[in-house]
Amino acid sequence: MSWKRLRSVVQSDEKLVISASWTKDDDITRLLKSLPNWISMAQPKQLRPKREEEEDFVRTAFGKESEVLIGNLGDKLIPDQEILQDVSDLKSLANMHESLEWLSGRMKAAFSNLPMAHMSPGQDGHVSTDLPPVSEQIMQTLMELARSFQDMADRCLLVLHLEVRVHCFHYLTPLTKQGNYAIVANVESMDYDPLVVKLNKDISAIEEAMGASLQQHKFQYIFEGLGHLISCILINGAQYFKRISESGIKKMCRNIFILQQNLTNITMSREADLDFARQYYEMLYNTADELLNLVVDQGVKYTELEYIYALNLLHRSQTGVGDQTTQNMRLQRLKEIICEQAAIKQATKDKKITTV
Repeated sequence: MSWKRLRSVVQSDEKLVISASWTKDDDITRLLKSLPNWISMAQPKQLRPKREEEEDFVRTAFGKESEVLIGNLGDKLIPDQEILQDVSDLKSLANMHESLEWLSGRMKAAFSNLPMAHMSPGQDGHVSTDLPPVSEQIMQTLMELARSFQDMADRCLLVLHLEVRVHCFHYLTPLTKQGNYAIVANVESMDYDPLVVKLNKDISAIEEAMGASLQQHKFQYIFEGLGHLISCILINGAQYFKRISESGIKKMCRNIFILQQNLTNITMSREADLDFARQYYEMLYNTADELLNLVVDQGVKYTELEYIYALNLLHRSQTGVGDQTTQNMRLQRLKEIICEQAAIKQATKDKKITTV
């Protein structure tokens, strides 16, 4: 696959697809490479620092990444031309990544064996005398060339990592913004959302292509954390539903279940983050006042904004929720409860520290 071919893959009608345009942004690239999931992927397992809270550490990375992606894409409907729809293009990118990384490694190894012009005779005993000495400037140029191939390889992998995530927004954002979940109980309400079915099919096709092209640790980099992002997209999407019925809630929970099932088969992990999303929508079986009591009884599990989205959706969906003044009072009470719970949690934490 040539560089010209790479450009044709990531560029459509003179417009870059989202994943490719993001990897051209140095700030975004630096951010992605600073996250623990990239660092862990790029570092041999035996050299990684041991951490007692490894799972929490990685989840924090997923959280940072999801926050950035939702901040940029959370409210946007992504048209077809801004994603890579042809899985063969993604496979080509994966193959190009592996080829460029291999080439960069071989070049660095070869260049490191070249004799330097300033070396004394005693320093070059391990280097073949048949090779002419190379000036420092030429050596820097050669190593820079090897680094440029590695940079291109990294960009290919970052495009793949972002692309599968952009696909999640492409299918799930219209589900919440345009879908009808104020439905009555009927045969249709028991079906999975067509957009969820398409996303699952999409993810499975990408998994098959990546599994055949990428090394295992890079495959994991593409798919690990996807459940966390999907959970965040669905919870964030609660603000966009016009209304939701009990049958709509049930349908959302079924959607989440098949997404979780599919991802579990790919990552071979529980994908517990999607339980978090399912429990969020199950909260909506409560009335608005019952939701407040639930936060008191169970503690704060979601952010203040996520609780506000849920409460506002209940106000839009249920009858007998009172006038605007009553609804505003309920929102204010929600904020007070969250503050009270935070104070209790901090006091408990301080007490433990004092006891120790």
